[in-house]
Amino acid sequence: MIITKNTKIKTKIRRMKDNDLRTKIKETTHFKELSKIVKDITLNTNNVRAIDDALIQINNIGFKRWSEISNFRYNNALIIKEIVQKTHSKNQKLI
Repeated sequence: MIITKNTKIKTKIRRMKDNDLRTKIKETTHFKELSKIVKDITLNTNNVRAIDDALIQINNIGFKRWSEISNFRYNNALIIKEIVQKTHSKNQKLI
């Protein structure tokens, strides 16, 4: 496949806006318990994008499978788990 200037690639990935995801991260109880330095690292742009990518993967394969194959930092994994639990309905199996 040759990509030129005029070629547009459409993706079906839905990304959250960075500010929306940052507010969701700040609302988690685990984030509130972190120290100031770890909070700054967690809200880093690259880390927020990694969390966003993880949420997309979890929507595709589920949290249990994602946690088995991913190598995320412990703090991020707890924040992601809490966000997933808040966003999914109670009827869906999370873990």
